[in-house]
Amino acid sequence: MANTRKKTINTDSYKRVVEENKVLDEILEKLKNKYDFPVDNLLEVGTGLGNFLTKFLVDSERTKDIGKFYAMEPVDEFFEESKRHVVRLSRTDAVTQEFFGGNPFDVITFSMVYNHIKPDQKKKFLKNIKNNFKDEGKLVVFDMFLPEYDDEDHKKEIEKEFLRAHIDYFKNHEGEYLMNYFTNVLKGVHEDFWVGKYKTSLKDFTKMLKKVGFENIEVEHHKGEGKADWEKMGYHIITAEKK
Repeated sequence: MANTRKKTINTDSYKRVVEENKVLDEILEKLKNKYDFPVDNLLEVGTGLGNFLTKFLVDSERTKDIGKFYAMEPVDEFFEESKRHVVRLSRTDAVTQEFFGGNPFDVITFSMVYNHIKPDQKKKFLKNIKNNFKDEGKLVVFDMFLPEYDDEDHKKEIEKEFLRAHIDYFKNHEGEYLMNYFTNVLKGVHEDFWVGKYKTSLKDFTKMLKKVGFENIEVEHHKGEGKADWEKMGYHIITAEKK
């Protein structure tokens, strides 16, 4: 789970946000079932701290399959963290590079990446990913998407509701650090370095998937165990296949 911006990142703060958000553990359990094993090779785009693949391998008792797992991370600080956990790791940037080392892949996944991609680069990002699949390869995505909005002004209000929903959730679930994190984003104290600066709606994301050539798109809206406004929080798991 990472962004693809080449700038200074506070990895300690990022790590704490990831570790203390227990919703991610719930989603990880669901994501495990989305991988159709056995596969010859799997790629994670934007591996961040390397924690997702590590947890997936260890928790799934698939450490023997570690040679089948590849990861890409272009952000320097995250790359240094990831290389402690991921064997086949490269600095490849999926926005600028059409073909990735190790391709073609059976499964490509990314988590908490799409909202860090600039709007004019989102199509290129998805198109490059599609180019690296085997026939009938599977895309597995976890990200947070906004409800549908009418225009940019409406989007700004939707984003505020998104942040408030997270503040309320973590306030009620002993998540003081995360509550303060989202409060500071809402106040403009710092950017949303975790979810991403360039948020989009689920409708726009699935529309873009179709535009670049994915089909059989399935969407699961995650509603966790705790009381929350899950619609506004926008946790989703999406799978799709290359045409």
